[in-house]
Amino acid sequence: PLVSAGRDARTQAQDAFPTVIHPEIPTDLGEHFAPSGERFGTAAFSMGTELGINNRSPNLITGDSIAVEIQDVRAAGGITNADFYGAIVSGPHAGKAPPPHAVGGNGFFVVLADSARTSSGTVIQDRYFVDLDDEYFRGGDVLHYFWLAQDNAGGVSSLPSGLTSVPTSVNEAQLATAGIFEASFLPAIDWDAGYLGRIQADPNGKLTPTGPELANSTQSHCILYVNRINTRRRSGIVNRTSFMYTLDRIGYSGAYDVYDHMGMGNTNNHLGGRASIQQAQGYSLIVYDAGNAGPGGTIMPDGSDLDSQKVDQAGWFRNWLGQASVSEAGTATLWVIASNALEEKPTHPLYTAEMQALLTTTAQSIEPNPDVLGATSAVFQQGAGTCGADFTGDEYSLSGGCPFPRNYDGMTVGGSSVETHHYRDPENGTTGSAAIIMNTNSTARWNTVMQSHPWFDIHNLFPNPPSQPHPAEVLLAKVLDCALPPECGGPGDPTDVGDDPAIDVAPRRSMLYANVPNPFNPITEIRFDLARDGRVLLEVYDVAGRLVRTLVDEHRVAGANQRVLWDGMDDSGRRVSSGVYLYRLGTHAYQATRKMILMQ
Repeated sequence: PLVSAGRDARTQAQDAFPTVIHPEIPTDLGEHFAPSGERFGTAAFSMGTELGINNRSPNLITGDSIAVEIQDVRAAGGITNADFYGAIVSGPHAGKAPPPHAVGGNGFFVVLADSARTSSGTVIQDRYFVDLDDEYFRGGDVLHYFWLAQDNAGGVSSLPSGLTSVPTSVNEAQLATAGIFEASFLPAIDWDAGYLGRIQADPNGKLTPTGPELANSTQSHCILYVNRINTRRRSGIVNRTSFMYTLDRIGYSGAYDVYDHMGMGNTNNHLGGRASIQQAQGYSLIVYDAGNAGPGGTIMPDGSDLDSQKVDQAGWFRNWLGQASVSEAGTATLWVIASNALEEKPTHPLYTAEMQALLTTTAQSIEPNPDVLGATSAVFQQGAGTCGADFTGDEYSLSGGCPFPRNYDGMTVGGSSVETHHYRDPENGTTGSAAIIMNTNSTARWNTVMQSHPWFDIHNLFPNPPSQPHPAEVLLAKVLDCALPPECGGPGDPTDVGDDPAIDVAPRRSMLYANVPNPFNPITEIRFDLARDGRVLLEVYDVAGRLVRTLVDEHRVAGANQRVLWDGMDDSGRRVSSGVYLYRLGTHAYQATRKMILMQ
């Protein structure tokens, strides 16, 4: 069979924040959802759609199911099976399945897809859909899934392609397809241990947290990365964007939320249509990565067009910056990465007022592959104070001439903002227009970064020694050090670093990381960083607060990526039962607790 998502990815599950039934959509049109005003509710399992009622943007709503097209292309007698395989791989419902489904031995729950029908009940040929419980998924849940179809002659195909039979494990499905589909429910939450224990003890875990459990639950991450580059990005480390790769390289792996924008066009998949400002108040930094989008496409919709710009994403960002002083962190930073954003909307207030970045030329006039040179420092609002980041002398090259020359926007400042980086001719050293502009507002307590070239174009000027970080890592680390308040945590355990000796230096902050694997049976690895030498206490507790095992109680030298294994035994050498456990790291200046699940 030929299994296809259609012309774009909008028929698949879209990342989402907690939702409520849309108040403006008549019930006879089915269930549709809109963002709620809080972070701890349930998020509908859905696709992006737009009913077009009265042709106005408030009707950008969340559809109730996802769909796929399956064709019997070899005339084998029809389709006999159209199945959806899902696995919740992290979050409060990790290892569970929404009712009435159950997880099989291969780690997946299976849903038999229904034939799609018109409003009058007529079957739509070759179209199938799946709907899951829309009051099940909560912040931090990550669903991996794929479609599997069989025709009447025994032929089997999958979407993503690569599977010709039911896999024996989630890992096998990931390897065969190079990444199955992913839907994330945001924001990730550190849920109360008692609530997690109740979920673990329940067959499906569809439970509402109590008032005290909500009071003991907090948002996990203060970075939101909006991927607007790869609209079909799938699960797995190999499918990260370049910016995500750099985040992981400098130690923020597992310390940020990702909002994947599934499909472009006029559907309700923009962050501004899927999250309310209240739901995003826990983020100190939002990175809007549009890469080399445009010109001609919609990079930053502003609600001005009833076809391609129904969502006012630009206005949403302005409102989000406006709440900075009353947010949890007390400050907010917006980082826009896009080649042609200013060319698309050169007079939009987001750019001219908040970011104070003005367009000087639609294509920096240096050459197709310019260098970028750091020119000065910038001041950031950080928590209750300020932080200075010095970019003077930083330099890197841009690979922007193949297969077609990039036309990076040339910029200049429009007020109190600062041109921190300039384009430079690699042949004669002449500097041109601004490549990056940063701005800060000490009264409203926000910061902005406008970058007019894609992250994936950043390269070293010359081959550098292995001990030297990549210039993308340098730029990112300097911005994060000042944009994030200390309580955000990180940087932590760098990934994909090989034998790079630079990671052996003491980290700037102590940090406790998520155990791997989780859930586990019978062994899991716990990793942590130590910023200073001193006594370290690493202990495991049950959800009732009883000490189960002391893993570390000794003096340790400062260093990153310290690892300890727990084999599921208590201090008496007895194997503990399945359930939720807490592990706690304590030093003289740092304490942190995380949860893990043992599944026998």
